Amino acid sequence: MVGSTGKLGRVGPDRNALLGKGRSLDGHLPRDYDCTDFGSRGDEDRITVELSAEETSKLIHEAAGKLGAQVPDLLATALVQTLSSWAGRKKICMDFESHGREEIFDGVDLSRTVGWFTTLYPVALELPDSEDTRAAIASIRAQLSSVPNRGLGYGVLQYLDERSAPCHRLAEARSSDVLFHYLGRWDEAVSGSQGLRLAEPIRVYRAPKQARDHALEIVAVVFDRQLHIEWTYSPTLHVKATIEQLADKFLTHLRRLLQDCRKQEGQYRSAADFPLADLSQEGLEDLLADLGEPG
Repeated sequence: MVGSTGKLGRVGPDRNALLGKGRSLDGHLPRDYDCTDFGSRGDEDRITVELSAEETSKLIHEAAGKLGAQVPDLLATALVQTLSSWAGRKKICMDFESHGREEIFDGVDLSRTVGWFTTLYPVALELPDSEDTRAAIASIRAQLSSVPNRGLGYGVLQYLDERSAPCHRLAEARSSDVLFHYLGRWDEAVSGSQGLRLAEPIRVYRAPKQARDHALEIVAVVFDRQLHIEWTYSPTLHVKATIEQLADKFLTHLRRLLQDCRKQEGQYRSAADFPLADLSQEGLEDLLADLGEPG
């Protein structure tokens, strides 16, 4: 299926969009040590922080609904806010990883397949000038929504497109220091299994000598009713205190998001909800104000 996708050009519109994103990437972040590479898997270290079960429930069931966004949008917003203040710039470039089982083709049934599918693609996310949390979420959500086919075309263009000569720029341009991956709700994944539960979140094990591809890897998962965020880093690049501060700031931004959610009356409207209208967020808010509708 994937091979035919590349040959038939079903992701053809992705070409210019993804090449444009590749050219704009400059994903380097501050480092505590001047090292030329990201180190190896055997040298890496990690810390994990969590939201409480109550906070996790509010994030999933209240904030996502009231703020008109999905959980990955909310997590990405908090992450960009965290890294932006650290790096001193509004635009943060990172690699986004997802499960790869996207429902973007008609007639493709993955229910009888097993194994780990992966979509990996670069994004450059920029915070708006406004300090309003809702505006930040709406902006990040719109930027993620603009990625064609949820990033699936990136890998196809990079490895399978018969016209791939110019697409070597995709691989060359990937220079992000950060990988972000939201694994979803593992509790929900096994909720229908009789008498079965996960003893711990699923971890990907790699050879100790394998080279790391990123300076920071942030992996989030809902397990045992709590959101766990694991920050994996290389001690050859960063001291533990730096990563702990980043992880704590990330939780602070998430909790501020939950506080702002309580002030929201009704569902927040985002320009990403009306893709055919070609409206900016400011234009949508002006239109809603003219109609007397809450924003």
